[in-house]
Amino acid sequence: MMLATSVSSLTTLLAGLFPALATVMYARAEQYRRRAIEARQRAGQSKDDAIQRSNFELIAESWIELAEQVEWLERKLSSGKGTDS
Repeated sequence: MMLATSVSSLTTLLAGLFPALATVMYARAEQYRRRAIEARQRAGQSKDDAIQRSNFELIAESWIELAEQVEWLERKLSSGKGTDS
């Protein structure tokens, strides 16, 4: 519970100090999605074994997950809340 309060306080502070942070985070999420698309394209172009293709797919999924985490954090910062409700 103490950690949640600390996270909430920190995100509220960051939201107040850096109003442009949401724009930067949105751009970052889009950049991560582009990297996921590139990884999927490389998986499709891979003429090597299935392991290499599956590794590119795993990389793509990781980029998408990172984009979703950045967007979640942006929503929390813009709403002034620090905990997932």
